[in-house]
Amino acid sequence: MKTLVEIRDEYLKKLTDNTFGTNKQIPSGFSELDKLTGGYCKGELIVLGARPAMGKTAFAVTQSIQLLQHGIPVLYYSMNLTELQLLYRFLAQIGNKTINQYPEFISNHKIFKDVTEKQLEKLKSFQLQIDNNYSKGLKNFEKAVEEFKAKYKNRGFIILDYLQLLYDRSYNRENEISNTMLKLKAIANETGFPILILSQLNRAVETRGGDRQPQLCDLRDSGSIEQEADKILFLHRPEYYGFSCDEDGKSTNGVAKIIIAKNNMGITGNILLHFEHKTATFSEAIKLNNKNFRDMRSDEFEDDPPF
Repeated sequence: MKTLVEIRDEYLKKLTDNTFGTNKQIPSGFSELDKLTGGYCKGELIVLGARPAMGKTAFAVTQSIQLLQHGIPVLYYSMNLTELQLLYRFLAQIGNKTINQYPEFISNHKIFKDVTEKQLEKLKSFQLQIDNNYSKGLKNFEKAVEEFKAKYKNRGFIILDYLQLLYDRSYNRENEISNTMLKLKAIANETGFPILILSQLNRAVETRGGDRQPQLCDLRDSGSIEQEADKILFLHRPEYYGFSCDEDGKSTNGVAKIIIAKNNMGITGNILLHFEHKTATFSEAIKLNNKNFRDMRSDEFEDDPPF
């Protein structure tokens, strides 16, 4: 048992000895999200839940780029996409390229060389570590985190894509997810790095009436996800379900909503982002004018042909 003063002194010593990283919160890069959450805290476990094709990986790549551009190292642990697919996702967002041209990218020597060399200097400046591993269980993830921590020591951010692919399906599904969440929480606490976990939602969202916004009860497989996470965010795009306008009659074209359903150290609420289909990129929300036409972003005026 410890007194509050002992807890205070122990933590202060960690900060003084520089063994537990910086005490600064990490901004998400989305101003409205940071206003509600205060950014990402040391050792935090953040869950981003959404149905398939809603944009979980796209958001994770966007979030990675936001952090990398501010000098924050990122470990992207993927059990979902191949290394080449991830390389292309990053290049598409950085270079504002059409996401559906991946087949050309990997099959044409000239295109691959031109696209990668054009962004090579930016890629070199990124403190990004990608680990692509399809093995089940936490051992490989723990090893990747250990190597990442050894390299960057005092500040970093970890993304796991995605939770339901990490556990060994030979065990009881709910118990395994519960154990996995407990271990992930321990890893976050030990390293001091925030961990963003992508998670699937169950099919109840698809059959729900109304606007089909996800809820905490939609988290798939285990109630421990809700229990262990410090923050739970849901990603929702109304136009995915065929809603062309919201309750106020405003266009939902490119509108993405981040629902902050749990926030241990702050308030809950909703924020709006813009989703660019062409590059699968999320950005700050774009205001709609009275005619419901979207204001153009500066990069949409660029006349840069694909590749």
